Formats: sequence, C-alpha cells, structure tokens
Amino acid sequence: MTDTYNGVPDTHFTILDPSFIGGAWKEAWADYPTKCPIFHSDAHEDQGFYVMSRYEDIMYVLRNPEIFSSYRITIPPIPTPRPQIPIEIDPPLHRKYREPISNYFAKANQSPREPHFRQIAASLVDAVYAKGECNIADDLSYPLPVHSVMSLLDIRVEDREKLRNSLLNMTHPPGKEEDPEGAAKISLESTMWAYDYLRSLLPDRRENPKDDVLSLLCAIEIDGEPITDDDVLDYAILIAAAGFETTAASINYGFIFLAQNPDVRAELVADPSLIPNFIEEVMRFEQPTKGLSRTVSQPVEVGGVQFSVGDRILLLYAAANRDPEVFPEPEKFNLRRSPNRHFGFGAGPHVCVGIHMARLEMQVMFEEFLKRIPNFTIDESRILEATGPTYAITSLPATWPVK
Repeated sequence: MTDTYNGVPDTHFTILDPSFIGGAWKEAWADYPTKCPIFHSDAHEDQGFYVMSRYEDIMYVLRNPEIFSSYRITIPPIPTPRPQIPIEIDPPLHRKYREPISNYFAKANQSPREPHFRQIAASLVDAVYAKGECNIADDLSYPLPVHSVMSLLDIRVEDREKLRNSLLNMTHPPGKEEDPEGAAKISLESTMWAYDYLRSLLPDRRENPKDDVLSLLCAIEIDGEPITDDDVLDYAILIAAAGFETTAASINYGFIFLAQNPDVRAELVADPSLIPNFIEEVMRFEQPTKGLSRTVSQPVEVGGVQFSVGDRILLLYAAANRDPEVFPEPEKFNLRRSPNRHFGFGAGPHVCVGIHMARLEMQVMFEEFLKRIPNFTIDESRILEATGPTYAITSLPATWPVK
C-alpha cells in the first residue's frame, strides 16, 4: 500500500477477490484494525470506496444512520431494480417498514417454533445418517433455513427449490470469475424470475390473507396508505434470500470448524449446552457476511479521515471481529468468550431482524447432528466456496462411521 488517496493508503481491494476463500482472508486482513483501519480502493465504484476495519469506527457508522445512509448496502451493488426494503431504507422511514414484522421475528415468537425447526433438522440428519456420507450444504445446511423461510412465506413446496436457486444466483451466479458477463446475465435473469414468481402470489394474499409473512407484508401501511406491490416484493425478496443464505453459510462454516477442531467438537458432544456459545464464536470467527456498505450523506470525520457527501464506505465486519481492542486474543477460537459483541448479525437500527430465528435454526441443526454423528470428516479438497457480500459454501462433502 504505497499510493495514497485523501491521506489513506490506496489499493485495489475487493471483497470478491477469490484469493480470500478457504479462510485466507483471516491472515490477509489480520492487521487491518490496528495497522490500516481505514484505506481506499479504486475497485467497482467510479470514485472507488473506503474500507473501515476498526471496531470502534464501524460501530460509530452503524449507530449514526443520519450521517451514513444504507443505500446501497453492498459494493458492488446487487442488481435489484429498487432499494431493498428495509435494509436500504434509512430512519425514520426504516422504522415504519420494519416495525410491522419485527414482532413476528421477536425471540418470544420464535421460541415456540423450536420444535418445528428441530423436527426438520432431525429428519434431514436421519435421512443421511445410514449412508455414512452426505453433502452437508445440499443435504443439511441449505434445506433447513430454506424450508423454514419458505414456510414463513407459505411458498408451495414444489416451487421452493426453484425460488431458492434463483435467490442464490442473484448474489452468487455460477462462473462469475470465468465469465463475468455471463454470470451477470444469470444474476439478472434469476432476479427477475424471483420477482415475477412472487408477484404472481400477491393478488391472492391481498384478497385471502393467511397467517404468513407474505400476507403480513401485503397488509403493511405507511402513514395510513398500503405499500405498493413493488414494495412488498422488495421486502419479500430480502426476507427470502437473507432468511436462508447467511444461516446456511454459518452452519457450513461451523461444520468445517468442527471437522478441523475435534477437541471443540468433543466438548459440544459432551455438553450440548455449549452450542449457543459455539454459534456466537463461529459468527465472530468466520463472519459469513464479510462486510456491508454505507454512503456518506453529510460531511464527517471518522478515525482521523475526512469524508465527503457521496463517499462510499465498506464496513469490513470480519476484520473488526478480530480487533484486539475489543476481542482479546482474537485469532483464537474461545468457546467461552464473554462478552462477545461481534458483528455477525450487524448492529444499530439495521441489526438482522431474523437474528433469533437464525440462532435457533443453527442450534437445532448442530444439536441433532452431533447427537447422531459425533465424529465426522470433511473432504476439504472438494469444498466449493464463493465470494460475495456473504461468502457461501455450495459443496461440503462429509463422511462418518456407521455402526
């Protein structure tokens, strides 16, 4: 980092760099919070963008949405036709969109769903146990949150796989490294198919509302006026995609860690009550959503750097989760770390609305799997991982002994 831009190092950094997969980002970004907390990149945006990695700076940004707008939320931006609701909407309007569904996803209302989530997880593990092998991504980590979120939206069972694939291709289209133009076309086509499919469901949900999230979205009113179909679709797309992608990624990275660290696995098998702690530390240690972005809406100084209106900033959550000022011995996985104020679910007004649902899904999956399969191995040579706003594991072959 020899060149400078506005007094900070100027680079070609991109979160999409495939050289960061396989955990390589951990070493590459290790010193960012202490030695290079803010730098600039000339990638993607016309004027490039800044990268923040220090925990304190990122928390300041997240807690001041009047200065740092959430539109657009990724660098480069996801090709959606309108702002993603509510994640790209700023307060006070953001609250009006979020409040109608926040109660639905509250911890008190998710806890009663635990038996349902557990039954799904148990049936998925039972279906593969006797085989002594499975692809964890295909057979376990994706099906659980996909089934859960599609049930919340009351999507027909026969349509769920197609909708899941379309949503996944929005952010992780195949061949994006080898054929960027072809991948961009797949991403756009997948996005439009998902919108068209969900649009076809709206007339019936408005006329015959059910006890599901899509019907709830159709009933939202802002300042006494019902939101438009486009608003409902933007909201539904975000809930559907975010509702499975980050949860599946977190489960996958958790399984990889357990395969690589049999001592931690043995602790969880012996004492399943530690699994919630394990989930929190996985979210810190792996952070599937490596970073999201903000746009400066008024002049401000952060970390000794002066930012101007329109400047784009990537908040590198994964690096901040290893800031030694906040996390002692950040490079070590600590099953009993407390406090653990990681950015795994974000922070501030845009903290993940589905945080309690995601934690519950991860907990029942690890509990049901380890109860049946305490020892397993993963063929790391066959892991397929893709970069993006959320890093994704799309193939995770595992084997285990069968009695």
